[in-house]
Amino acid sequence: MVKTTAKRVAANMPGETFSPARKSLDGEEKKVRGSGRGGTRRKGRKRDVNSAIKCITKSDIRRLARRAGVQRVSLSFYDVARKELKRYLRQILPDIAVYTEHAQRVTVLPIDVLRALKRRGQTLYGFWPGAEELTGAVPSRHKRLQKVKKPLRKPVVSPVKAFQFNDDNHTNIQGEWMDAERLQRLQVLIASYFLDEHADSCPLAALVAHVQRSEPVSEGELEAVITALQDENRVMYLNKTVWLI
Repeated sequence: MVKTTAKRVAANMPGETFSPARKSLDGEEKKVRGSGRGGTRRKGRKRDVNSAIKCITKSDIRRLARRAGVQRVSLSFYDVARKELKRYLRQILPDIAVYTEHAQRVTVLPIDVLRALKRRGQTLYGFWPGAEELTGAVPSRHKRLQKVKKPLRKPVVSPVKAFQFNDDNHTNIQGEWMDAERLQRLQVLIASYFLDEHADSCPLAALVAHVQRSEPVSEGELEAVITALQDENRVMYLNKTVWLI
């Protein structure tokens, strides 16, 4: 006879595996199969960000070299290619992130990459099915500045400049509507900076210094005008930097 343990002995079903008896809510004892525990848990592995560039294999680099017309590559070429690729991505990824945040998205689309490359003077054609829309999406600097000079549809309120204090409390003096002629002059001066500097972006401090040479204006007033331009999707204002779109 085969010797078995007490856990493998049952009255009517010999050879079956049972766990010790458990009492149900009614007080009856029930034998439940299995130990009642799930499988082993997998421990999460932290990803090393610094070694992420190594995920680009030698075959990937070799295919890029083939497209560029290179026939043979040395063994030391792969590390140099990874370093240059990492440096190039560090330069272009911030611009891609800015275009994605302005569109209020968390997913980068091909048009964001094309716009970032267009800003750096590296226009790609025929890269994806919607590439023919790039000309309309990112027009020339002259056409984009025409949108900046165009009169705004809504008036702009000047920022609050002072407070009015009483005996018990103080009330805020509401800003006044900015004059339409002065607002138009400020828009022309903003556009002239981008035209003179041949730039697509500039910090707010440099733009204020440029406008103050011709028109007395405070930083708050100019920021209010730029915010109004952004609301009408004519410029992009992020982190004290103005972008042409």
